[in-house]
Amino acid sequence: VITAVNATTLANPLLEKRACTNNGCTCKRGTPQGQYCGICSEVVSAGTGGLYSGLFECNPSGGCCFYGARSECS
Repeated sequence: VITAVNATTLANPLLEKRACTNNGCTCKRGTPQGQYCGICSEVVSAGTGGLYSGLFECNPSGGCCFYGARSECS
């Protein structure tokens, strides 16, 4: 299980870019900007259509968007 994901770690030139969807997910206030698996404590709510095995982008104000399911988060 990945607890926090560095964007450069996930970068792969063979993969297509994914849009980060605003689906109503939320993160804990004060969380450093970055990508987190939905199972991580930083992700408070997965939002509509969000998956706890998905990848989320969190910001320090508690904002969030959803990239979609990621095998690294399973």
